[in-house]
Amino acid sequence: HIDYVIENQKDIINKNDMWLDPCRYNEEGAYYSQFKQYKEDVSTIFFIDYCEITEGKDFFEHSHMYHNDLIIIGNPPYSLLNKWFEKTISLKPKIFSYLIGVHNLTCKRIEMAQEAGYRLANMQWFKVYDYYGMSMFVTFVMEDKPSIIDIDRTVYRKDN
Repeated sequence: HIDYVIENQKDIINKNDMWLDPCRYNEEGAYYSQFKQYKEDVSTIFFIDYCEITEGKDFFEHSHMYHNDLIIIGNPPYSLLNKWFEKTISLKPKIFSYLIGVHNLTCKRIEMAQEAGYRLANMQWFKVYDYYGMSMFVTFVMEDKPSIIDIDRTVYRKDN
């Protein structure tokens, strides 16, 4: 997932960005541990942070106190996605990318991001063996370019 974001957004990512895993889970958290690996091996990522409610670092209480641009990547709890998107957007990251179920990318969530100045930049669908249904990486970017998807809220009805 991190490779995917770096490859597709390399024009706006720089070494001074702060990378945040908003729900690390534990020290071996999938994203945070990858951030550390990139920091050590590739030097693409220099500044990293995480949130984890069980350690008293609640994402919903997190504030963007960095002097760097923020990039948020993680696997949020699906039961809190609307609230999670709202909090993410309030932190004003230049990029946010989440692993979610394909049925979780709703018009409401896309519009929420678009109204805040984000565009849907990338979607990648895939199947994880143990997960229910298809999953996706979805990436939103704060930049003035067209989204990869248009939403038409017109209600069409079939005449009887």
